[in-house]
Amino acid sequence: MQFLPLQILYHRGCIHLCGLCEANKKLIILALEQIHQYETTNEMFDASLFLNNMREQLNNRFGITENIDDKIYDIEIEFSELTGDFVNNHHWHHSQQFQKLEKGNYLMKMNCGISRELVGWIFQWMSNAKVLKPLLLKKMVAKKLTDTIQLYALEERVKSNNVFRSA
Repeated sequence: MQFLPLQILYHRGCIHLCGLCEANKKLIILALEQIHQYETTNEMFDASLFLNNMREQLNNRFGITENIDDKIYDIEIEFSELTGDFVNNHHWHHSQQFQKLEKGNYLMKMNCGISRELVGWIFQWMSNAKVLKPLLLKKMVAKKLTDTIQLYALEERVKSNNVFRSA
């Protein structure tokens, strides 16, 4: 695989190398500690030809994690009033829009892909956030919650389970 390095990203306390796979122009983001082996070449390329593609793919993501599929979803999340006050005052995604609801809660709307990072972000708000749309994201959050409850109920060993794919 020929990797075209385009940008160094700092995200959630970690330095990443962002680039494109030359064959399919797919965006690949690797934490520096994930890179164990590489070869360098003297082949030069014009990075400016690929930067728009990289930006477009990043704009379709919530954070930097790869989306579960190639779709962009209309996402709606309801936040409790106090959490909504906080979330509303921060930048999470370029498409975010907030609406204060009649009873004081907030409705956040975004247009982006669904990823492990988005599901984890929703979990950080615990019972102060509820996914309203799309149904796929709602089911993913509920499934991860069920898996977590089962981990405690059955006193299972913690194991890696970062697979997020569309059904």
